[in-house]
Amino acid sequence: MNGQNFFYTPVWVKVVALTTLTATLLFSLAIAWLYVRTDHETWVLVAMSVAQVSASGLVVALLVFFSAKDIGAVGVQLKADQFLGRTVPRALLYIDFPLDEAVDWQRKKVGLLRIRRAAKRSCTGISLRHTAGSNAAFYFIKTRSASLVLRIQANVSEITVSYYFPARSGDETDRLKTDLDWALSRYTSVGGYHQSWYFSVEEFDDTPYVSVHLTKRFSDDFLDDEREKMAFAQDVAASTRSLIKDCAARGIALTPGSADA
Repeated sequence: MNGQNFFYTPVWVKVVALTTLTATLLFSLAIAWLYVRTDHETWVLVAMSVAQVSASGLVVALLVFFSAKDIGAVGVQLKADQFLGRTVPRALLYIDFPLDEAVDWQRKKVGLLRIRRAAKRSCTGISLRHTAGSNAAFYFIKTRSASLVLRIQANVSEITVSYYFPARSGDETDRLKTDLDWALSRYTSVGGYHQSWYFSVEEFDDTPYVSVHLTKRFSDDFLDDEREKMAFAQDVAASTRSLIKDCAARGIALTPGSADA
């Protein structure tokens, strides 16, 4: 099993703690053994109480210092499922949402409850297609102005974001590349994603699409880093919002029949 300690503890702290607890335990047992056959019952009771506390502390210290979180294959799959099924959809809710009225900043209240309320007021509908344990998920997104299909693949630290554009043939690929160059620049120019384009009939609705796949390798502990995961998900939400606007301005279809591709 590959693992990470629950808490980071310097080696010297471990040595001092374990040495102190062990010494206290042995000293208490020695005192109890020394006075067990005498009339000094108080010393025996005190020594046994101290020994019991020291033994309990030693067990807890061993568990804390040397236990590890399970980040084997199943653990990684669980983290990926939570990322694809919770972190990403929550961020995508902010693709289309009602803006609050402007108020004096000192009167503006913040808190977890208000974040939950804002998410419930979102105008973005999200349907998720994901098989537990698999490394990818489809998000069928519907806003007040558009619908689209987004796919995210989380291959541990290598993440791929995919968008799909209805097309009659692969001949439309070059046109879409040119027309969407600016809309995708947040990924390619700013984010450093590698892009690849394909034409194929997609299994989620048996319709031909030109698709773009944007891939980037993040840090090895990406799935353990909540800040990095949130930054990625929020960036996808913002980039998708911009993509929807740009496609509407250029007359590019995001779903079959929504426009003349």
